[in-house]
Amino acid sequence: MDSKTEQLFIARAKKGDAEAFEALYNAYYSRIHKYISYKSGSEEAASDVCQQVFLGAFQNIASYSNKRGNFSSWLFRIAFNKSMNYLRSLYRNKEDSFDNMPEQIAGGSQNSPEQLFIGSEQSIKVRKAVSKLNGLQKKVVEYRFFGECSVKEVANIIGKSRGAVKLLQFRALKKLKDLV
Repeated sequence: MDSKTEQLFIARAKKGDAEAFEALYNAYYSRIHKYISYKSGSEEAASDVCQQVFLGAFQNIASYSNKRGNFSSWLFRIAFNKSMNYLRSLYRNKEDSFDNMPEQIAGGSQNSPEQLFIGSEQSIKVRKAVSKLNGLQKKVVEYRFFGECSVKEVANIIGKSRGAVKLLQFRALKKLKDLV
């Protein structure tokens, strides 16, 4: 969706036009879902949290202003906050059950047990490596590769310049290469 079209949909959504918000939802759902899926480790949780993100965005769209960043940056900030709330609730409950395991590990996919094991093992390696990055490097990797954000979007989200984001990404990928 181009910027002008997006701004038109935002203006209409601010006036209560549900169809305009649906267009925004359709444009961003897959990216937001992928990012939350990585953060939560669960497809089912990602779907639930993603719905919370878009519900919150719909309820608060009147407060959105492009002077503080573009719409995708605003959505990813909401996604980050909702993901952190979800993860905090898991730690508070401390329930180690199959319900809290990633869907692909708990048996929610059609893959063979061998494929599940290999996939989960690789996923665990990547997650461990990413967790060893410093705070900003970690955020850049998560937004760029799991949220499919552009350098400009990441810069808006974390409040850094594009050059700083590129440098953080370069250093993070170099470190990940050494870790994996």
